[in-house]
Amino acid sequence: MDPTTTIATADFLAERAAASERRLSTFRKEVSDAVPQLKECPELCIYTTGSFGRREAGRFSDLDLFFVLDDKGDPKAKIPHLTKTLIDADLIRHCKKLEYPPFSKDGVYLKVHTITDLSKKIGNQHEDSENIFTARMLLFLESTPLYNASVYHATIQACVREYCRDHSDHADNFRPLFLVNDIARFWKTLCLNYESARTGASEADKPKHKLKNLKLKYSRMMTCYSMLACLCDREEADNPEKLTRLVEMTPLQRLMHISVKHETSGLTELYSALATEYEWFLQETDREEADTLRWIVENKGAVSKRSPRFGDFMFQLLTKVAEATRGDLRYLVV
Repeated sequence: MDPTTTIATADFLAERAAASERRLSTFRKEVSDAVPQLKECPELCIYTTGSFGRREAGRFSDLDLFFVLDDKGDPKAKIPHLTKTLIDADLIRHCKKLEYPPFSKDGVYLKVHTITDLSKKIGNQHEDSENIFTARMLLFLESTPLYNASVYHATIQACVREYCRDHSDHADNFRPLFLVNDIARFWKTLCLNYESARTGASEADKPKHKLKNLKLKYSRMMTCYSMLACLCDREEADNPEKLTRLVEMTPLQRLMHISVKHETSGLTELYSALATEYEWFLQETDREEADTLRWIVENKGAVSKRSPRFGDFMFQLLTKVAEATRGDLRYLVV
């Protein structure tokens, strides 16, 4: 690995993280005044996911917002509909003022979940249809609070307790396989959703699906497998406190953490290769959507040839962690 490339990549990724945090800090500072109805909802939290949650947002990144209510186990707890309507309207205006793109899919995901739903409906038959599964996975894998951080952390703790519910009986050999299975399920759901969306797609829609495929091979894979790479080392999440620390990291921080820990196994070189590939993806997709679609069509051969490299490096890293720790790679397969 060329050390100049490694330094350049580190600088680029650090600047993306710093720029993302600056914009998020401005949002956090101003949101209470911009959305006065939030003062009427002391148990409501807003968190963001996506490129801002990963702290790698570019010039054209949108803000993916999720809401969670600390219902304290009360099934009747809710935010009044009209109050939520006013909150949504002010948030839309606030994001427009801060020059974020409009919410994706016309704001269809601006729904309030409860701590009870996120923590107690794991595997429930309704968690997919109510978007609970996605909200919980993104909370765990790529999120940061924007409003009411105390409720945000309480939500994480409630979910951690559920995923670690067997820890007290197996403290000496606990493995977070409940969570491993859920993350693997989330990754496969993302892959299936991609295939479903492009079924019967017209010729005009193909560039959009090529872009979704590229994001699947980079940012979506980073989100899921940065955590799975850590969980392959059973020492990294053998108790709830350690798991919480992993959740609080960004995907890139998790990859760097596990790579530095096992640097004698060659993981730092693999991390450098992964980071270089990821920088390429972030730079090339930092355009307005129309320009990105044009780029992906004009360079489809080169993109198709290059894009599997990130997954190859990720698989090598995952394998090396498992080899170094006699870890739990098996449970991702069998």
